[in-house]
Amino acid sequence: MIVVPRPAARVIVLDPDHHVLLFKFNSVVRPGASWWLTPGGALDPGESHEEAALRELAEECGFSEATLGLCVWTREHEFDWKRKRYLQQERYFMARVPRFEVSNAGWTAEEVEVMGEHRWWTVAEILASSEDFAPRQLGRLLERLLRDGPPETPIDAGV
Repeated sequence: MIVVPRPAARVIVLDPDHHVLLFKFNSVVRPGASWWLTPGGALDPGESHEEAALRELAEECGFSEATLGLCVWTREHEFDWKRKRYLQQERYFMARVPRFEVSNAGWTAEEVEVMGEHRWWTVAEILASSEDFAPRQLGRLLERLLRDGPPETPIDAGV
């Protein structure tokens, strides 16, 4: 099977109390499987990672007033979707925002199919949870990011 490169951007959305906004993604390939992840998605043709991050934040959250920080993490992983295999190459940007109510008014049909609930999490809640997260070490990565601030160069977030 051919693996299709898929550049993507994600946003680590943090409120003033250091809660991070995550969405529960429900797998269509593995029924019953789900995991929590930050808002984000694939780049549109000609779009920069920063432009995609802001667009995805507006589409998935209904929030368009964010200012992005630098890229803090990178991540690569393969997944299957609609009879294709993708190599997703993600860049994660941090955005500090006031707490807001999420709107799904801009969701695509695919997002409605796979996106479940959303929630503002603390790092402690993530670290104590038995839920799955993407990246898998999200709690530890956030703990380090909040303690040390943004790294000089992006950190590989692993799978």
